[in-house]
Order: sequence, then structure tokens, then C-alpha cells
Amino acid sequence: MIKEIVLETFLQESTPIYLGSKIWESVLPEKMNELKTDKYFLITDFNIMNIYGQTLYDFLSKNYPVELIVLPAGEVNKNNMTCNYLIEELFERNITKSSVLIAFGGGVIGNIVGLAAALIFRGIRFFHIPITFMSQTDSILSRKQAINSMSGKNMIGSYYTPLFNFVDTSFLLSEPERLVRGALVETIKNGLIFNRNFFYEMKERINKGLVFNEENLFDLVKISILSKLPIIKNDPSEKALGMILEYGHTTGHAIEKLLKGKYSHGECVSIGMIIAARISNKLGLLSHDEVEEHLDILQALGTPTKVPDVLNSETIMRRMELDNKKDIHGIRFVLLNEIGSCIEGPEQSYMVEVNPEIQKEAINDSF
Repeated sequence: MIKEIVLETFLQESTPIYLGSKIWESVLPEKMNELKTDKYFLITDFNIMNIYGQTLYDFLSKNYPVELIVLPAGEVNKNNMTCNYLIEELFERNITKSSVLIAFGGGVIGNIVGLAAALIFRGIRFFHIPITFMSQTDSILSRKQAINSMSGKNMIGSYYTPLFNFVDTSFLLSEPERLVRGALVETIKNGLIFNRNFFYEMKERINKGLVFNEENLFDLVKISILSKLPIIKNDPSEKALGMILEYGHTTGHAIEKLLKGKYSHGECVSIGMIIAARISNKLGLLSHDEVEEHLDILQALGTPTKVPDVLNSETIMRRMELDNKKDIHGIRFVLLNEIGSCIEGPEQSYMVEVNPEIQKEAINDSF
């Protein structure tokens, strides 16, 4: 067992992260005992239910009033239909303002439960027990709770803060390695946009070879969280400096939507960062060698660096028109002027307008 440590997000309505490995049976009850509630609702999906869900439910129900709700799994179900079903099911089960929701799963479950918590009675309490690398290191480190619309990813949502995040990295031992590697793209991104030294530390670690055992997974989760915390501490609502976290996401989200689940979110961001790096280079901001640094680390990690041949630049650019960051300025990009530093756009937004022809060239160069 790896001893629990406590990290702090420094968000408005600050949310602690209880981090450890194989601590859920000993530490989770301590945190739940601090809450005054009439009942808990443990919410998971059918995939997680078959691996960990029944075990956790049986454990909790011995000591707490807990009801179980199981939702359909996957990004395809991160939508209004599933969220509305959950809300109505909770009302049917007599949820009150004193109840607490438990989001047990990956980023999809976390977002659906978080948004439902924000909407029910104009806000009820909830906490996360994330069990994927992406959710433990990225999606929970934000107040953003969102679902997808038919038009695009994370188009419907709100900012809402959980009571706490309970991160037990032993759950990751059952996650496919491909998904862990994809999630590490976001960790690499944190170095590219904010911390040059961390980027090269990650590159050295990856080049030596990654082994996903209990100790290493705990360490990777910890350093991934710590690489993002300084950014969200500076900008908890992610509307100024926090926008740099969208590096690679403008084209990445478009590719993810078009591929309909063939690639994971992290794998699509991997491609999106290559395109963003090439745009930065074409604008004279980023050197050719630093574009190659992107390719080197992502290829060593084993994530995609090329746009799949089933897509084309026109289709991707049309999908980008539905990007959830689009505003009065249109579609804009987070761009680098060197590894570890982003160029600041107008109004301290770190979002930069790019000529559509340059966008198209960068996408075409990435096939």
C-alpha cells in the first residue's frame, strides 16, 4: 500500500485531492464519515460495474445508505438523454438537498454526474472517485462539468465544484495500456505549454521505457496532477491563462468527433498538438526543431501523430466551426512560441486567430 497524500487544487471553493494506492477501503470511509447526508447515490456505468462497481457498492452499503444507478458506458452516451435519465431517476428515488452523489468511473461518468449535481435543486453535493488515468490526472482537475450535443463535444455544461476527489491509483491496474498512454498526452501537453523542464523530464522518462506497475502508476498520476495545478491555481475558471490547456484541442476535438470513438480523447489531442505545432511554425513562432520535439516524444509514447486517411482537411475544418471555444473572433488556437511558452492572444486569452489557409496547410502536412 502507498500512503495517502493530500494535494490541493486551489480552485474557488477549493477541492482537495486524496491521492494514494489501495487506500479506498481504509481512507474513503474516513472522508464519507465527515459528511452529513440522508443517502448516497453511487453512479457508475455498465463496464465499470462489471469490474469494480459491485465490489464498491457492497462495501459501502454495509455502512452507509447507498443506492446504485448504472448508466450506459462510453463517450457516445455522454449526452442530454443520459443526463436527463439520471436526473429523473434520482427524482424517482426521492433525492433531497441533503443527498450526495458519487461519480465512480472515468471522465464520461464524472462529467454526467457533475452536471446533474449542478442542475438538481440548483446544486447538490457530489464527489469523484475517478478510475481512469485521464480522469485522475486531467478531467477532475477542473470545475467544468459538461456533456456533448449532436453538434460537438462538451457543448452543454456548467462550472461546479465537487466536495473532493478521491484518487486511488490501484484502479488503473486494470486499464488498457493504450488508454494510459493516450492520457499521458495531456501530461506532456502541460510541459509543452507551461514548463519546459518538465517536458524534457517526461521525454527522458518515456525514452527509458514506461512500466505501468502500481508504484509507477502512482508516481505518474502524482506528477501529472502537479504539472497542471499551477495553471489552474492561477486561473481556476480557465478563461485566461487556463485557456492554454486547450493546446491541441481545437483540431483534436474535431477529429475525435469525426472518428466516433475509434481514437481516444488523448490520441486525438496527440494529433491536434502536432497540427498546432505546425501552425505555430508556419507563423514563425516555433522552430522546426521544436516541431520535431513534438513528434519525437509522441512517437516514443506510441500515440498517433498523423491524421487518419479516412478524414480530410475540409471535413475537419467544417467540424472545427462547431468548436466550444468559438466566440466573436471565430475559431482560434493556442499556439507556442517555444516549448514551455504560449503566445498571448488579445484580451489575455492566449487564443490566436489563424488564416484558414494556414490551418488547412498544417492539417494536410499531418497526413
